Amino acid sequence: MRTPPHRAGGPETGRARVNTPPAHNAICLGGPCHGVLTHIDQDIGVLAVPVPRRSPDDPEAVASYRVTRERVHHPSCSDPFIALHWADQPAQVCPCGCERSLPR
Repeated sequence: MRTPPHRAGGPETGRARVNTPPAHNAICLGGPCHGVLTHIDQDIGVLAVPVPRRSPDDPEAVASYRVTRERVHHPSCSDPFIALHWADQPAQVCPCGCERSLPR
């Protein structure tokens, strides 16, 4: 007797799973979101990624990350992640250490 084919939803659910995209398909490299896993739906451009807050009192902030063709393996998934490289440039401070910003 042949066993019935295994359904994607698994025997415990009794229903087929809808093909949904993975929860995370990209990883931030560099900057304030370094190591943050996120989901993106575009192949090119710059994204605004929410900066993780260390406390509820911290203000909400975003950092710009550039979508690249680079792929990075992460132990949490067998598929490689899209590498997002930090696009914000830190302010250039005067070499003497004063608060004045230098032109870019």
